Amino acid sequence: MKKTMPFFLILLTVLTIFPAWTCFAETMSVQVKKTPLRNSPSFLGKMTGEVLYGQEVKVIEKNNSWLKVKAKTGDGWIHPSALTSKKIVLQAGAEDVGRTAATGEMALAGKGFNPEVEKEFRKDSKLNYKDVDKIERYEISNQDRFSFIRDGELSGAGEIK
Repeated sequence: MKKTMPFFLILLTVLTIFPAWTCFAETMSVQVKKTPLRNSPSFLGKMTGEVLYGQEVKVIEKNNSWLKVKAKTGDGWIHPSALTSKKIVLQAGAEDVGRTAATGEMALAGKGFNPEVEKEFRKDSKLNYKDVDKIERYEISNQDRFSFIRDGELSGAGEIK
């Protein structure tokens, strides 16, 4: 009994100094081209930064259908649909893919594309890629999102009702 007492005191001290979530934080990867970090668990929350495809984040808190994460670019809330628990490997052997490829190349490479494959795909496809490229660049303001949710009488966990 006396031998176990110091162990429990050490364990108690360690748990007091290091919060429990740092030991068990789940690491996830961004599975979309880019996703914003928000200051609140809502699509209408103010953007405080963004994370890019393949970057890893640590989940530090859960709130309904949103996750608060710690990323290299800062902390913020992300909807879990933008994340995967699978590790995304963008280029075998690269220490830091950010130094070896551009963001657009990373997104394509992660999906099995490279510029040459995309060029061939565009040539053989009947899709209008100018419109696809235009849609990918389209940004929606928070005011427009709010109007869409309000006018459509939409609601959801962590959203405006």
